Amino acid sequence: MQARTRLAEWMRHTQVKMKLKQKLIGSFAVVLLFMAILGLTDMVRMKNMKQDMTEIAQNWMAGTQLIQEFSYLTEHIAKDLVGVHNQMDTSVKLELARDIQATMSKGDKAIESYGKTLANEEDEKNYNMILEQWGNLQSNYLKYSKATDQIELIRLYDELTQSYNFVQTICRKMVAFNQQGADDSVEKNAVAYRSSIVSGVSLLILAVLISVVITWVIVRNMTRPVIAASHVLDRMAEGDLTVSELQFTNKDEIGVLVQAVNGMMRQMREVMARMQESSSAVASSSEQLYASSEQNSEASQHVAVDIQTIATEAETQRINALECARAMDEITIGVQRIAETTSDVSDLSAHASEQARNGQADVQHVTMSMNALSSVVTQANQTIHQLAEHSQNIGKVSQMIGEIATQTNLLALNAAIEAARAGEAGKGFAVVAEEVRKLATQTGESVGAIRGVVTSIQQDTQEAVKAMDAGLAEVQKGLQSVDRTELSFQAIVRSAEEVASKIQETAAAAQQMAASSQQVAATVTNMEHVAKITSELSQSVAGATEEQLASSQEVTSSSQMLASIAQDLQDVINTYKMN
Repeated sequence: MQARTRLAEWMRHTQVKMKLKQKLIGSFAVVLLFMAILGLTDMVRMKNMKQDMTEIAQNWMAGTQLIQEFSYLTEHIAKDLVGVHNQMDTSVKLELARDIQATMSKGDKAIESYGKTLANEEDEKNYNMILEQWGNLQSNYLKYSKATDQIELIRLYDELTQSYNFVQTICRKMVAFNQQGADDSVEKNAVAYRSSIVSGVSLLILAVLISVVITWVIVRNMTRPVIAASHVLDRMAEGDLTVSELQFTNKDEIGVLVQAVNGMMRQMREVMARMQESSSAVASSSEQLYASSEQNSEASQHVAVDIQTIATEAETQRINALECARAMDEITIGVQRIAETTSDVSDLSAHASEQARNGQADVQHVTMSMNALSSVVTQANQTIHQLAEHSQNIGKVSQMIGEIATQTNLLALNAAIEAARAGEAGKGFAVVAEEVRKLATQTGESVGAIRGVVTSIQQDTQEAVKAMDAGLAEVQKGLQSVDRTELSFQAIVRSAEEVASKIQETAAAAQQMAASSQQVAATVTNMEHVAKITSELSQSVAGATEEQLASSQEVTSSSQMLASIAQDLQDVINTYKMN
């Protein structure tokens, strides 16, 4: 258990620095390495078994065959000796003697061939004993064939019989020795075969276990960041930007995905914060612009009233010169009020124009940020699609492992059949084969579980793709809203510039009125002329005032539209939760 834990820990640290492709190739290479070791081990054992079988065929079986042939030849010689000893016909004796000589020649070849198959000292000792008795039998037969005395023939025949019996005894002993050697070699070969099966099955089980551990570690290291990234993306799609950043240090494609998600989250936080600030500034500027336009309208109305007063006073000057001084005082006061009001309106208009330009700059910054956010979201979407392709490759690797487990199950079944054929000697091996079959079945079930996990990964990845698509759509909507806001700001800036231009015209008219008032105050004799000029100027100022009032109304309408757009932008931003 501790070794497995250390192996998993080592693999985790190693995989942090590996690419996804390297992980998959490395795990498959480990499995192939174990399979190669298993195959080479079986080849070595099969080679040893082949050598043992060769020894049985060339030494023990050949030796047994040669000794049995030699024993048969000696029996044939003994049979011919009986015929020679009991036969009276000389021609028959000669025929039997020739047959004995031919049989002895065959015996010499057989015993000489057996000398090439000696296995150990005991075999060599028996071989020397049979050579000695064989030589005695041949020498006694030579004496027997030359003897003529009946008593001598009987004695030599008895010695030949004793030599034959001794040779047969040694032959039976040597046959038993060779059979025992063959049995020992067969038993040794059987033990080696059983050992080969046990070790091969053990290596196979070890390879399967290590493959399962490697697969489990790889799948776990891949699924944890993906599930966490999917959870973060779901939270972000729901508008929650308060979720913590992912804490994974993988250097593979999944690590790149995690870093991309973290970067997208940070970028969205910054963009939302800047958009919130900009929308607040836009709302404030629109309120100030609205207030300025209201003040401008009120001032324009006052100017219109003053112009009417000036016109009335001009007509009065024409009618009654006695009221000229008082009318001039009123005109002077009206002109001063116009100048003051025009100055205030000019300042407010300049301020409103500046605020509108600032709002337009803020909207441009928001547009740039939204474009950057769209790029980040698009990149994350592409990364998640790549992750989906990698999960498909993982499914293929899991299917390959399942096929290996199925082949292992078939091998275990074949081994069980072979053990059943072996009878009692294969019972122990049958138990091992059954255990291998169970482990192969469990491996198949584990592969099924892995396929389930890979399927879950693919489903989660699809959900993440949907979430990224939804986020991208929301970003596109935000870009459209920002574009509309920028167009509104451009209209507001143009209106503010027009208001400033009209106010400058009003200021010029007020200055002209002040000059005219001074001229009227300097000379009463030209009062009628001055009154006429004043009337003309009053009409000009009235027209300018009407234009200013219309511009103020346009500014008011634009400021209301800007406030509405700023509120819409604020509502969009409020859908995201931030710290």
